[in-house]
Amino acid sequence: FLSRKIEVINTGGYKVNPNEVEHSLRQIEGILDAFVFGKKNSLLGNIVSCEIICSDESLTEKQIRRFLQKMLQEFKIPRVIKFVDKISLTRTGKISRNFK
Repeated sequence: FLSRKIEVINTGGYKVNPNEVEHSLRQIEGILDAFVFGKKNSLLGNIVSCEIICSDESLTEKQIRRFLQKMLQEFKIPRVIKFVDKISLTRTGKISRNFK
């Protein structure tokens, strides 16, 4: 089950399920879609990162983190938040879980 192994982000010894974080992000008003992934880091192994498509341009990283603190443990909150126009998908229309 190699695909399940890719889905989990190991950050500083903690395991993070990106689907859980994406679900929490989508609960925020103004966020249309989100993609959570692990970004290589020499100290922690990976850091939790995300790409977000917003309908509300006034939404800030600080507001997103404040909302997520109510729903997730601190190590699950993305350290890198990037606002994008579109999220890259595989040929079948699914989010690619390969680490960036």
